[in-house]
Amino acid sequence: MPIYWELLETKNVQGEEQQKLDVIANETFIKSLSQREVVCGIASEENDTFIEIKSGANSELSKYVVLIDPLDGSSNIDVKCLCRNDLFYLSKNYS
Repeated sequence: MPIYWELLETKNVQGEEQQKLDVIANETFIKSLSQREVVCGIASEENDTFIEIKSGANSELSKYVVLIDPLDGSSNIDVKCLCRNDLFYLSKNYS
């Protein structure tokens, strides 16, 4: 069984050491949100840069930026605490 709470040798934008589960959650949310026509960009605590989503045929629908902390409270995982959240903020892109 994989150990999801082990620390990686990388840090997020806050300077916190990332855990394997942080990275898995981040990749899962980005993959899912990138497939939504209404999302034009994603900013995550786990990434250094903004992720711009290229518009498809329905580009007029792509008007929301999603800010996420995919696994808030992940530092509690190693003590087997289920106290964690997924934090989202949606903002309409007016550009």
